[in-house]
Amino acid sequence: MLRNERGLTLLEVLAATVILSLVILMFLNISSFSIMSNKNDDLRVNALQLAEQKLNEYRSTYTAAIPVLQNWADLNNPAVNPGSPYGLYVQQSGIQNQTFSTAAFTNRKLVSLQSIILFRDISTTPAKLVPRIMTVTVYWGATN
Repeated sequence: MLRNERGLTLLEVLAATVILSLVILMFLNISSFSIMSNKNDDLRVNALQLAEQKLNEYRSTYTAAIPVLQNWADLNNPAVNPGSPYGLYVQQSGIQNQTFSTAAFTNRKLVSLQSIILFRDISTTPAKLVPRIMTVTVYWGATN
């Protein structure tokens, strides 16, 4: 029998396996966090694009020939794709008295874009343009 032959003992193999397992678990945790973070970033970017698209639609529509509106209930449920995780809320306020509030979005993630839009006030003759702030808010996530 050869006495100079060296090998790994069972204890050394077990210790190496435990250390390797811990390293692999750390990488799995980091990768799952990264994947979750990427998903949240994707949702935020898509929400921002949707808000920009809707704001541009409203800007082109309401600047054309629409009078200053007092009731915006018709704009607070605009069509978003049925399978979409997003909701859309539109608010308008005067330049001097801004009334934007995020109270309706508690426990939700949101992106808001604002723009000053010149509305045509047809209550005066001749009709004059009135600056108003339009806020488009895209929200998603759980309500609880």
